[in-house]
Amino acid sequence: MSTELKDKKELGRIQLVKNKIMKDHPFFAPGLEALPIIIDRRVPTACTDGNVIRINPDYTETQNMYELEGLLIHEVCHPLFGHFVRFFEPMQNGEGALVNKATDVEINNLLTEYSSEAARPIVLPSGGYVDLDRFGTEAAEHVLKVLREEEQESPDTPPDNPGDDEGESEGDSTGDSEGDGSSEPEDQDGEQGESESTSGSSPGDGQSEGTGGGAGQEPVSPGEFELPQGATQEELRDQEEKWKDILSTSIHASKLRGDTPGKFLERLEKLQKSPLRMQDLLQKYADEFCMDEGSTRFDRRYMADWGVGIVGMEDERIGSLVFVVDSSGSIPSRIAEVACAVVQEAVNTLNAERIIHLDVDCRVCKVREYQPYETVDTQIHGRGGTDFVPAFDWVRDNAEDARVIVYLTDGWGYFPEQEPRTPVLWLSWDADSRHYPFGDVVPLQNLDHMTT
Repeated sequence: MSTELKDKKELGRIQLVKNKIMKDHPFFAPGLEALPIIIDRRVPTACTDGNVIRINPDYTETQNMYELEGLLIHEVCHPLFGHFVRFFEPMQNGEGALVNKATDVEINNLLTEYSSEAARPIVLPSGGYVDLDRFGTEAAEHVLKVLREEEQESPDTPPDNPGDDEGESEGDSTGDSEGDGSSEPEDQDGEQGESESTSGSSPGDGQSEGTGGGAGQEPVSPGEFELPQGATQEELRDQEEKWKDILSTSIHASKLRGDTPGKFLERLEKLQKSPLRMQDLLQKYADEFCMDEGSTRFDRRYMADWGVGIVGMEDERIGSLVFVVDSSGSIPSRIAEVACAVVQEAVNTLNAERIIHLDVDCRVCKVREYQPYETVDTQIHGRGGTDFVPAFDWVRDNAEDARVIVYLTDGWGYFPEQEPRTPVLWLSWDADSRHYPFGDVVPLQNLDHMTT
């Protein structure tokens, strides 16, 4: 049989798998409809750039129908979960392999959780990174941080190449040994699929070693993602908006049908609002947010309904930014960690001359100053009563050049009698916005699961 006919036959089989997914797992149907599938033997297994899914038929023909189902669903999850914008910078900086591992853990752990409750479990292809014991359903940003630390502790780990298909290169070295063991896919690979589908959580069995990062063991990762060639971050945000709409449609339709595990939907809804997207919000509004000419107030025309806008100026560094973390006893530790993560996002994404970080309860307990890309100190100092006045007094006396004060708090405390001259943005997770006598208020009550 000619190569052309073999490819046509394999595409036909994959179309049958797509039809099966739409019947058994309709949540993923809109995403699959938005991703055409094309043949590309340059990829070791399968890969998506958010516009198409590219498959190597020599690999996919070794997979049974259930494994192909899991492979396609995995690929759809990359754009559904916003990986292209969330990880634009590390992908650009040569961390493609680590990012693909981290996002694989995020996807596959969530799919494993999905399978534990679904009427029809999803079978992941052999080699997919799963590590529920270590990461549970933690976001990929947290997983990436852990993998980076493990790689640093392993000096023998070869560095990533910043070229194209970083994540796919690891599959290149092991893919043949994992996937081409049989010329009869329905027999031997079907046996693999059966062993992985005996229970809802079994797709992850035996795969956790793939997340070890630096252990020198690199099993094939069947489904990767890569940035569209030459795409800018702004173009990727446009792409992301399309996928946000698809995700929202899938969640809404699934709730109406009642055919998708509730915990899975809850995880995705949190992902939609996750502060791990804070970087995107800051970058998006930093260059849109401007000052009214001759004014010290925000131009509110640029304020998002729930997003964050920080004063920014094109082609030059913005001035000082002050982030105040409410460190009073009323703030749970995990919420304080969210606040520190927000500060870290600002440090990593804003071209500020300096970023000042204050821990304040009823007094200024700790003052830190960061330059771009420095690591934020996550230790919280304070735990006393709540008084907002000391923070504003400190800014008035020590940071007259501050362009904005970002105050992360629950909103319960004593406010200054007079509105400060420096614009104030309250990032609040509890209190009604009416409790704030001045400034702009952004509710962050849905972002309390953020980790760095």
